[in-house]
Amino acid sequence: MIKTIDLLYDIDQELDKLSTSSNQNIPLEDKVLALNKAQIEVVLSKIGINNTYNLGFDAFRKRYEDLENIVVPHEQLELNKATPNKYIGDIEDLKYKYLLYANIFILADKGECKGRELSINIIPHSDLQVMLNNSNYAPSFLYQETIGTISSNKLEIYTDKKFIPSSAYISYIRYPDSFDYPGYIKLDGTQSTESNSNLPDYLRNKILSVAVRRLALSVGDQLGAQSAQINEQRNN
Repeated sequence: MIKTIDLLYDIDQELDKLSTSSNQNIPLEDKVLALNKAQIEVVLSKIGINNTYNLGFDAFRKRYEDLENIVVPHEQLELNKATPNKYIGDIEDLKYKYLLYANIFILADKGECKGRELSINIIPHSDLQVMLNNSNYAPSFLYQETIGTISSNKLEIYTDKKFIPSSAYISYIRYPDSFDYPGYIKLDGTQSTESNSNLPDYLRNKILSVAVRRLALSVGDQLGAQSAQINEQRNN
């Protein structure tokens, strides 16, 4: 867990060291916003295939450990028939706020064969018709795989009209718990309260550096932003 109050203190210390004292007038809500944007930026940097092997976060034990607190494994998502070959699940029905998927499979029935597990290949919606018409990628109960898309908070699963999916099971990366601290009014009119991130504490310095960079840029402090960016690279 990373405590908001600790990072707020560190932000003031960093801005005081890197920048002019005028930066100390940055409102609390702007600091909190910067922290929340910073932790999402850090999470996305861990997920992306920004490495020489072009592999994602789950290919590296260290990267997985960085994010395991926000990985939700195999949550069931109900599917509803939309067309003879398309079934839809609502991402908003998931227990946590969805950020990115990690793995998806479905259970499907065909004749007397019940509950067969099929893996899902998530593809861009623009490639859908090409994939459906390609025998190498088209839905196959025999080869235990089919295709799907995710857009507008909807998971769409496609079949060959001969097998029927029941439920999808999605492993996904959820949004981390938000940073917040008492002392300002939120946009919805409610009072801010104290809450902390559930990311591991050793990511604290990385999040701090990203937040300081964002805040320095917001007040036009290029030198402070450059110094913070150097700290980011050191904390990778």
